[in-house]
Amino acid sequence: MSNLDLYTAKKIGEVLAFAEIAADTFEKGKDSLGKVFTPEYIAKIIDENRGYYNQLKELAEKQGILGDSVDKAEATGEKLRSMKELYLHEAWDDVVEILEWLSFLEGAAFVHYSLLEGKSHFYSLSELEGLASVGAMFHHNVLKDVAEKIKDYASR
Repeated sequence: MSNLDLYTAKKIGEVLAFAEIAADTFEKGKDSLGKVFTPEYIAKIIDENRGYYNQLKELAEKQGILGDSVDKAEATGEKLRSMKELYLHEAWDDVVEILEWLSFLEGAAFVHYSLLEGKSHFYSLSELEGLASVGAMFHHNVLKDVAEKIKDYASR
């Protein structure tokens, strides 16, 4: 039995979805994103998102909430993929459009990790707190990088 409630299980699921969609976006957009980011940076972002995904899934399993988290991840992932497709549709060769999409995605991921950080305080769950804190900072930094790159690219 978990110490975490269904709400928190679902929020973990949403963060799982953000990690998956962020990794997929950087993977699918790597040719265009290569105009502003190094291949090493892109690979690092993909790897870190996949790492957070795996760590959160392990935590959910340890807490006995994996089913609820995965169900929510699938539902949220479907919504995010639909939004991404509507936004980017045929714009995968347009680095500005990809960066604009990433600004939304990274900002939302940052906020969701911050929410999990708050829930970890409530539940005194240090493992979730550490993961949420590092994840929030990671997405905050990626958001800053995206904003910097779009500004630089637009000034050319």
